[in-house]
Amino acid sequence: MDTRFIVNPVAGQGRGRRVWAALRPWLEERLGSVEVDFTTGPRTGTEVARRALEKGCRRLIVVGGDGTIHEVANAMAGSDAVMGLISVGTGNDLSRSLGLPRRPQDAARVALEGRPRRVDLGRVNGDYFVNVSGLGFDAEVSKEANRHSKILGRLGATLPFVVALFKMLFRYQNAPARIRIDDKELEGRILLVAVGNGEFYAGGMKIAPGALLDDGWLDVVVAWDLTRLETVLALLRVYKGTHLALPKVCHYRARRVEVSSPRLLSVQSDGEVVSQVPATFEVVPGALWVAVPAGGTTQGDGSHAVR
Repeated sequence: MDTRFIVNPVAGQGRGRRVWAALRPWLEERLGSVEVDFTTGPRTGTEVARRALEKGCRRLIVVGGDGTIHEVANAMAGSDAVMGLISVGTGNDLSRSLGLPRRPQDAARVALEGRPRRVDLGRVNGDYFVNVSGLGFDAEVSKEANRHSKILGRLGATLPFVVALFKMLFRYQNAPARIRIDDKELEGRILLVAVGNGEFYAGGMKIAPGALLDDGWLDVVVAWDLTRLETVLALLRVYKGTHLALPKVCHYRARRVEVSSPRLLSVQSDGEVVSQVPATFEVVPGALWVAVPAGGTTQGDGSHAVR
């Protein structure tokens, strides 16, 4: 089979399992049979995707959330295989950026029949990311949310994130950092540095408004030494993408970003903690093929302008 499904059964607090159980009979009516691998823990998405590619699969369809997509993208980066998406997680930020249908059956049609389009990937310390990578406040929130998800996840998919967010508002201390954005040198205390390949993270936060998935650039947002009150006000604005107007929030576009700090700062990518400073971020243009709905707009070089 040149098409294989990679299913995370625990994505979206078990929604992955339920959606797959509902979709499989429908898929078998159309395909005759389906080949599927289930993820069983962290990074197994990368492992099963690599094995599928080694067997010659040309289309890998992910039934999972942004974390599973992140894992599979790390196997598919630079290959000619096409990724299809049936997003069943809590954030689903890549599907939002690509304009994919929310209804699983409609998303499955696009995953199977959609047009292949190249998108960029970001890379930090050797690990690829699809949406946004970052360090500082957001990475600590991600780390804390992942810690609480095993206990609080049963009470709602967003509750661990909300609890982690409020904890970090009172615990996190802004950190001194040195930042190199291409040839520009910056230094100061930071709340966070977010490096966006796409616009969204954390379930619809428009952290990098205007970022395009296929323009060959990274959109860098630096929130400098915000107070707790200023942080709350910035969070209230980030869903609309109006936080860039704040005086302590700066936006840059770059192909390479380097961040160092005397503090031990974690780095998150697509909501998963993957590394720590010193961190080097870079864009990898056109590194991933994804299946998107027919139509769309084009840029001057003929690439798909995906917002």
